Amino acid sequence: MLCNVHYLQKWKKERRNPQPLKVPRNPYRPRLLHCSIKNCKNNVYATGLCKNHYMQKWRKANPKLAKINAAKSYRKNKKKILAKDKVYRTKNRKKRNKQKREHYVNNRERLVKEKRERYHSDPEKYTAMQRKSTKKHRTKILLKRREEFAGFRLDVLTYYSKGTPKCKNCGITEYAFLQIDHIYGRKAMGHKTKNTISVYRELHKKHPEGFQVLCGNCNLMKEIRRHKTHSKHPNAIKSRYYKKLDKKQVLEHYSNGELKCVCCGFAEIDGLTIDHIEGRKKMGHDKTIHATKIYAWIKRNNFPKGFQTLCMNCNHAKGRLGKCPHQNRA
Repeated sequence: MLCNVHYLQKWKKERRNPQPLKVPRNPYRPRLLHCSIKNCKNNVYATGLCKNHYMQKWRKANPKLAKINAAKSYRKNKKKILAKDKVYRTKNRKKRNKQKREHYVNNRERLVKEKRERYHSDPEKYTAMQRKSTKKHRTKILLKRREEFAGFRLDVLTYYSKGTPKCKNCGITEYAFLQIDHIYGRKAMGHKTKNTISVYRELHKKHPEGFQVLCGNCNLMKEIRRHKTHSKHPNAIKSRYYKKLDKKQVLEHYSNGELKCVCCGFAEIDGLTIDHIEGRKKMGHDKTIHATKIYAWIKRNNFPKGFQTLCMNCNHAKGRLGKCPHQNRA
């Protein structure tokens, strides 16, 4: 027996959560143990289908409702889904990458078209997303680019050396010192504004004529000594004279008066350069500041510490690798 209050509580509870009616099963109707879809061995869930095939059929019949339910389920179990997905991705990375590549090859035109349409629908949103992603994965992107550039460089230097990479003029074979040279100049080949990576990428694809392999020293000396039409105005002649004088004085000072590379002993002035021992940034010299301005700045500031005289080979190798190969041997 219940009082009026408890009876009403029980009645409301039952009304909210009604118990399903138990319909007795027809004993003459055969019970399916497995899914009716061919080659599917899962147990029956409803209407002769396993749970997977039943839900597939239901989603096709109710696409809007299925989308709403999927969104709700994802929001509710987001942490679990992401954790499970992460474990699966790390465990099956090769398999997933292979599937992605195959899918992209088979559906390339459609995927590119869809991507372009998404971008044009809201370009600001996708640009912001791209910036955020680049910032997050900066180290990975830089490492990938460095590896890509190393592959391009090796291929190009090998092709234009017709075998083992070496300098065409002096025959040096140290890989860190070698560069690609525009025989007729950058402007003639349309590379005036292109950076080094873009040049190597283009040569890797096409292998055009008009290029050769030189070491840094030979490349610099070729550029300095090539025929140029200088102005014959007295002020221009005077300016060129003082620029050469500044260079000679600065290089002599930082090589103890001997005018040679402090690393390898190279002694031709046209192949020598000034090197910032701890980098340009510490001295406040931007990449846009030319060598002649640096020589003038050093003289004005009474030859400060933090510089050394290096040949172009040693300077480039130190800048790219952090250490010259000559120091590794020593």
